[in-house]
Amino acid sequence: MRLLKAGDRIQGPGWEGKVTAVLDVDGCRVVITSSNPENVPKRVRGGGTVCELAFHDPVGGFAAYWVEPDHSEATDVGSPEEGTCAVHIGNRWILAEVLEVGRRELSIRIPNVAIPGPGDAGAPVAQNERVVGMLYMYFLEDDCVGRAVRMDVIEERTERALKRLRGRQRARSIRP
Repeated sequence: MRLLKAGDRIQGPGWEGKVTAVLDVDGCRVVITSSNPENVPKRVRGGGTVCELAFHDPVGGFAAYWVEPDHSEATDVGSPEEGTCAVHIGNRWILAEVLEVGRRELSIRIPNVAIPGPGDAGAPVAQNERVVGMLYMYFLEDDCVGRAVRMDVIEERTERALKRLRGRQRARSIRP
């Protein structure tokens, strides 16, 4: 069995996308990928591993799936900056450019020869060998300009969601 890592293809019923990142958060390991509010699979499969839905964040536009540490490779994540980046499109990393860094999003210019296609939902955006964002949309105008959610925002929202899930589990376990 291959270790599941950033950039790998994953799929669920009626859905296919990419592993944006594999995060270790408070003793839990989760796979992060983009999500469509109308179709969030309860299970996804990639690299021979089946992952169960931990939570869906419709505001952040991503979903987190539980994954065993020995079936996955944790991702180094970082904060974005304007300049050169790489986006995992198809089965390879493509050089691109971060045009603007906002509080929650990045604007990215992707070369016209490497336009994302079906199955590239959640493509990781990397700088300095760290994943800094998750591609969630692109526009085909003069240049292919994409938008990505910042990875530090996703990481923060994941920490909060997992803390809430743990609190609910504790509350259920102490009820008579």
